[in-house]
Amino acid sequence: MKKLFLVLVLATVTLCSAYSQNGHSDMTFAGKSHFFVTMNGAQVGETDIPSDTLIYASGDFILPAMTYGKMVIPSFQIKGTKYSGGYNGVIWDDQTFSATAVDASGEEKTVTGSSLKGSMTHENGIYRLVLDVTFTYGSMPFPITYSIESYYIKEYAGENIVNVGGQFGPYKASVTHRIRTYVEESKTKLDVEIPAYTLLNTAIGDLTLGSYTVCGLEYDEERGGYFRDYSSDNLSMHFTASQNGIVSIDGNYPLSASGNNNLLVEIANEKVRITNNFKPGAMPFPITAVMDQTASSGISSLHSSPSSTPSFTLEGIKTPSYYRGIVVRNGKKYSLR
Repeated sequence: MKKLFLVLVLATVTLCSAYSQNGHSDMTFAGKSHFFVTMNGAQVGETDIPSDTLIYASGDFILPAMTYGKMVIPSFQIKGTKYSGGYNGVIWDDQTFSATAVDASGEEKTVTGSSLKGSMTHENGIYRLVLDVTFTYGSMPFPITYSIESYYIKEYAGENIVNVGGQFGPYKASVTHRIRTYVEESKTKLDVEIPAYTLLNTAIGDLTLGSYTVCGLEYDEERGGYFRDYSSDNLSMHFTASQNGIVSIDGNYPLSASGNNNLLVEIANEKVRITNNFKPGAMPFPITAVMDQTASSGISSLHSSPSSTPSFTLEGIKTPSYYRGIVVRNGKKYSLR
């Protein structure tokens, strides 16, 4: 019996340790949240937030700021919560807590929690955290209730290998993609944050490609991974180009004009390969960015010799509000707008 008890304790500690580490000391969860104020038995100020962020680390929670009208409850940390469970799940039974929040003026406010309960489960690689808290803030006489159903955002780092039009490149940059795996309508889906990164010494100078998030990737049997064509998602990318310190392009460009923007995420044995095909604005060449976490040298076929690189120059035409990029190839001009 003593041995069995020890095994159960170790299982619980191992699970929570795995949750808190997983490559990082803190785990970030994102999902839908809801909060309201209870006044005279009625719920007022009800607010739904489609995507809210919660941070968890070894029994501690960092709640996001909550805003309703002019009322702002700043972010605060709940330390040392009590939990129980095993490898596949952790339970927070209803408990009280206390914390400190710092408002916009720098003044500390006491947070008194009358209730905290929740659960964290791990099934088929999906980490789901549900939390409900009720508390009072500072001298506010009415309690606030906050709840969130969230899923873990895992980070995958690797080398992005970028090829333009199958003719320019490859260009390389170290990147970290953040992937949220969740269940919606009984389907496993992914949200993928494409990070910002800079490509140095390209044919048109130093390029910086901005961050954006593609939501709702679903598994595609034929492609062998999670896929989404995001051409109709109204996404955009901030794109800049500079040469010798002179900025020639600087603006936001839609990722919908070409109808050829898609993302494929292949996952095997905790390793990830991410293939992003996209065309910002009216750029004449499609771009392919591949992050292969399993083998950074596994895309050698993308390499091309310098002698085979076509003529490719850039002109910058300044307007009152932005730089408009003009790509010149073989004597023909193409506008990025």
